[in-house]
Amino acid sequence: MKQIIIAALIVALGVVGFVVVKNRFGSNAHQNSATSGQIILMNDSADTISVEYKVADKNVDAVLAAGQDVACGSNGLVRVFTAQKSGSYELTYPVDGSARRVSLSQITAAAKKDSVDNDLYLKTGMVGDIKVMYEDAQQTAD
Repeated sequence: MKQIIIAALIVALGVVGFVVVKNRFGSNAHQNSATSGQIILMNDSADTISVEYKVADKNVDAVLAAGQDVACGSNGLVRVFTAQKSGSYELTYPVDGSARRVSLSQITAAAKKDSVDNDLYLKTGMVGDIKVMYEDAQQTAD
């Protein structure tokens, strides 16, 4: 009878240990996996960048140090701000459940086509099905 109780205790402790380890390491792995409407943004620059996006109609701001990434957005729109430029990059993409990964260097390289619209300097381009638009307000002399 003692052997059955000891065996049951060992099995119970093993299950609890497995659940704790799975939750501990599983939550970190889940953080960087994109879900429907999200995109994984990687900061492959040497500078810190900031990101604005929405998750479930809630505005979220994140700061990414060099080498960090974040799964962000839920509505197909993400804004990225860099220290190198005064404007912002706006990423729009279809919310179709596909996983998307994009790096800052891809974003900055994609924005190539220049135009000026009123007082806004614009650059546009594409990274796959992700539309990239760089906007910077122009100073006007009055």
